[in-house]
Amino acid sequence: MSVRDEFLRLLREDEVFRLAVLGYLGISDVQSSVRELVNVVNDLARNQLSMINTLNKVISIMQRGISIETKPTHFNTKYEFDIYGTNNQITIIGEAKTRAGPRTIQRLVNRVEELKRMMFGLLNQGKKGMLQVL
Repeated sequence: MSVRDEFLRLLREDEVFRLAVLGYLGISDVQSSVRELVNVVNDLARNQLSMINTLNKVISIMQRGISIETKPTHFNTKYEFDIYGTNNQITIIGEAKTRAGPRTIQRLVNRVEELKRMMFGLLNQGKKGMLQVL
């Protein structure tokens, strides 16, 4: 039996050998990187869907003739938002980021929820609604 035939046989029959070869070739690193890339792409797809839904809400508000001017707002050092606007019926709060992953979005949602609890009347809770924008 030739070295080639023996090598192929070991690849087929010996799992430990097969995994060792994969390790030497760096294939497990490639597989890990591909898995990580797939997760990032999935996160981006979810973020894009969230942004599309938010944009649709903004367009819907604009089509109803509701005008809300937004600007950066600082409630205090912990609660600073790049986007804040209200017409006393609807409040829009958001952040402008060049990169926004799931953690960034969750942080914004958490900060808005904390702010709603702290400053109940300021954000017009209980009126028509609040739109969180990222």
